[in-house]
Amino acid sequence: MLQKQRRRDTCPSINYVQEIIDQIANRGDDWATKQASVITDLLEYVRESNEELRHSSKYWYDKYKEAA
Repeated sequence: MLQKQRRRDTCPSINYVQEIIDQIANRGDDWATKQASVITDLLEYVRESNEELRHSSKYWYDKYKEAA
């Protein structure tokens, strides 16, 4: 099962897509399992990028509040 690769639950939409991918991969097709692994890795990259964007926007928002 691919769920072990998930790192954080910061985005319910990504979690939902990963659940669907798991269902497809668990049908027993080796090619689907490989594709699911690639897609899951890509979704984790998107999750990490979103988290970095959140931290960055908070940083700049705080800087704006200090200057205003």
